[in-house]
Amino acid sequence: MRRKTVAIEPLTVDLNDFDRIVIGCPVWAGYPAPIFNSIAKLLPTGKEVELFFCSAGSGTQKSMEGTKALIESKGCTVTSYRDIHTGILPGKMKE
Repeated sequence: MRRKTVAIEPLTVDLNDFDRIVIGCPVWAGYPAPIFNSIAKLLPTGKEVELFFCSAGSGTQKSMEGTKALIESKGCTVTSYRDIHTGILPGKMKE
């Protein structure tokens, strides 16, 4: 899972139209899911980016610095970074 990307549909919005972009995604094996890396590649320079990650387990401690560096390498500023721990595995959630 480490820094892999996946194909995504073309965006229907222009990210250049926004000052701040909020990205949220699940954590897989301590790293943001591959969709995060695909989205990060699309970021225009100069944007403020807020990040949040959801997990039932350990969160993103082992990948936090690399994740921030990925966003900063695009010329963006990470203004918020949050790990949200649900403590509930997806198969155990009630509908």
